[in-house]
Amino acid sequence: MKLSIHEILFGSKHEMPNTPISFVIESHRVGILSTEKKNLDQLAHALSGLTKLNHGEIMFGEHSWHQKKNLMSNDFIAYISNDWSFLQRLSLKEKYTLFTNIGHFSLPHFFKISFRLRAAITQLLLAKAPIWIFNQVDFGDTIDEWLDFIDTFRYQKIIIIFSDNSHFLEKLCHEVVIIEQNKVLEQATVQELIDGLEGIVWEKLIDSSEIGRYEELFFILKKTPQGNKVKISILSEHQPCEGFHQTQASLEIFFQHKLILNKLSSQ
Repeated sequence: MKLSIHEILFGSKHEMPNTPISFVIESHRVGILSTEKKNLDQLAHALSGLTKLNHGEIMFGEHSWHQKKNLMSNDFIAYISNDWSFLQRLSLKEKYTLFTNIGHFSLPHFFKISFRLRAAITQLLLAKAPIWIFNQVDFGDTIDEWLDFIDTFRYQKIIIIFSDNSHFLEKLCHEVVIIEQNKVLEQATVQELIDGLEGIVWEKLIDSSEIGRYEELFFILKKTPQGNKVKISILSEHQPCEGFHQTQASLEIFFQHKLILNKLSSQ
């Protein structure tokens, strides 16, 4: 499957000029990564209204179930967000129907996992859509269970996850599109982005009081508090100074590096 996204209008007249964004998705598990949550929401909603796949027209109608419960799913797109208010409106009978009609798919521990996760999984399966969109979902402690679930359908569905959490996307996605300030900054597989930083990521544990001095010397990409100390991560071709040691690259490090480069280029 190949999904071509052409000239999605990004932004609103009240916040910024409408800007067309275009990119092509060729992977089955794609993360859309940005710090701009409002713009992620706008783009996710725009994508949920797509009617073209492989440059062919797709005709679809909304499920009556969607209309009744306002779950934003149809024959073409299944859309999941962090709005779980619909669960409060379900009767006990409706909840039973929701969580027992799950078609051909079943997890061995399906009824042991969280209520919200069961709701999302059931919604996706009932929609039977070829494209699944997760918008700003807080996967939290269930990330491994989501990974198991998504892996089951990775060759049958296009799965697009919108998030500002690079850690989630690194675990769940094969490909990532980084969008910032209404433009695509990078698109590649997660592994390609991480491999590009191999051998140049350094970290050091310093006193919290020293953070200002190090920020004057380096572009700090990650700060991890550890008691009264802070572990800082930077990029360098060689050991920056005494006390730094090499560490593994990550999507988070690449993302922060890309944001800094974008900020510098726009000055």
